[in-house]
Amino acid sequence: MLQKVAEIFQFESLLSKAAEQEDSLLRLVYVTAFCIAQYGGTQFRCSKPFNPILGETYEMKSRDWRFISEQVSHHPPISAG
Repeated sequence: MLQKVAEIFQFESLLSKAAEQEDSLLRLVYVTAFCIAQYGGTQFRCSKPFNPILGETYEMKSRDWRFISEQVSHHPPISAG
């Protein structure tokens, strides 16, 4: 779960580009590309993301940002990022 949340932000640059556009159609194109791009990383994944235990953390680094999340509850599953 923590890994999935982090992978969503992998293509955040598309949202930044969408925010810069004055044309609403171009904004829609960038937001749609952001939503679709998330599935690209799962193409060759043959198993589910790991199921973190309580207190476990996950970190993902990019050129421009760093994402850290922690599993704060197991039932119901709640993650803090």
